[in-house]
Amino acid sequence: MSGNQISIEEYRKGSLILIRLIQIALSLEQKQFVIDENEYLWDIVYYLSQYNNVEGITYLGAKNVKNIPQRIIDKWKKKYDTTVYHQFLFEIESQAIFQKMEEMKIAYWPIKGARIARYYPLPGMRFMADNDILYGFVEINNGRYCQLGQDEKEKKEYMKSAQKILVDIMADRGYDYQLNHGNSDVFKKPPIFNFEMHYQIFISGQKNYNYYKDPWLKAKRCFDDKNEYCFIDEDEYIYMIAHTFKHFNSSGCGIRCIIDLFVFLKNKEKCMDWNYINHELQMMDLDEFHRQLKKLSLSCFLFKNLDLDDENLLLYLMKSGTFGNIIYYFERKYDQQNSSYNFIKKINYLKKRLFLSKEQCRDVFPFIYKHMYLMPFLALYRIVNSIILRPKRFFSEFRFLIKKNEKK
Repeated sequence: MSGNQISIEEYRKGSLILIRLIQIALSLEQKQFVIDENEYLWDIVYYLSQYNNVEGITYLGAKNVKNIPQRIIDKWKKKYDTTVYHQFLFEIESQAIFQKMEEMKIAYWPIKGARIARYYPLPGMRFMADNDILYGFVEINNGRYCQLGQDEKEKKEYMKSAQKILVDIMADRGYDYQLNHGNSDVFKKPPIFNFEMHYQIFISGQKNYNYYKDPWLKAKRCFDDKNEYCFIDEDEYIYMIAHTFKHFNSSGCGIRCIIDLFVFLKNKEKCMDWNYINHELQMMDLDEFHRQLKKLSLSCFLFKNLDLDDENLLLYLMKSGTFGNIIYYFERKYDQQNSSYNFIKKINYLKKRLFLSKEQCRDVFPFIYKHMYLMPFLALYRIVNSIILRPKRFFSEFRFLIKKNEKK
C-alpha cells in the first residue's frame, strides 16, 4: 500500500483511529475497547503507523482493542519487540561511548529523541532511528557554559580537535564515518547503530540559527561528577518546538512530534515557567506555531473532539511521515520564490537549489566557501550525485517543476 492509493476520507478515518490507539496506549488503561472497522481500513491504519514510525506505541493500544485482524496485531507486536530491544542496545552503547568521551574530557549532550524517550511511561513507545548527541569542549564564562575558545577561530580549532578525538573513539568501537551534514557527523555500525554527533544544532540560514549559535549557553551540567549536559526543562521544551518547526517548515514531520509534546507536558507542564517559555517563543516567532501544535496534541490525547483546524494539521503531519514528504518540500521551496510569473519562479527555484549561499557553503562545503569560483562545479556535482544516489527524488523534482502552470 502507498499513500497515493488512499483517499482523503480514508486518510482522515485511518488517522483518527490511529490517534485513538495511541490515546489508549498513553492512558495505560488495561480494559478492552471495541473499534469496529473493515479489514481494508485496518490496513490503512497499519500503513499510517508504519509511515510515521509509531508501530510500537500503537501496539500497546491495539492489544487492548477487539476486532483488529490478528495479522496486523502480529506485525505491530513484532515491531514493538524490536523497538524495545533496540532501545536497550542503544542505551548500553551510548553509555559506552559516553564513558570514552568522559576519559577524553569531551562534553556530551543527548538531544532530541535520545532525550525525549526518557519521558515515555514504558520502553518501546518511542522509536529512534538514530541517537543525536551534541558534543565539544566547554568552559564557563561569566557563570554560563559556552564553547571553549576566545574567538571564532579558536573555537573552530577546539571543535576540530574534539571532532578528531571523537572520530577515533567511534572508529575504535567499529563505526564507519559516513558523512558530514553541515552541523553533525554521522557514524554507523551494523546492524542497527546510527549516531549523529552534532557540533551545532542548527546550520546557517535556518530559522533561529542565531538563537542556538552556541547552544552551550543554554546548558546545565546534569551531574557534578560527569561531563554530561542537558537543557533546563523550559529550554528543552522550547528547543523541541524549534526543532519541530524546522522540519515542519521544510518537508513536514510526522505525528511523533505531537506525541512527544504531550508526553513532555504530562511530565513537566505544572512545574515550568510559562512566562519565560512564551516570551522566548514569541521572540523566536514560534508562538503561533506552538499554539496550534499544543492545541492539536492535547486535543488528540486528552480524548477531546478535533475541530477542522486540528484535523487539517493532523492530516498534514500524518501525510508528512517521519522523514517528511518530498512534494511538501518542493512546494515550500517554490512558494518562497518572489515573482508573480511561474517561469521566473522556476528560474529562481533552480538557482536556489543548485547554487548554495555563502553561509550554507561555510557549514556544508567549507572548501567551496574558501574558493567560491568553484560554485558552478559544485552545482554540476550535486546534479550528478542526485541522479546516481537519489534518482527517484531527482526525477520527482524534475516532474514537479515541469507540471507547474505557466500562468501569471
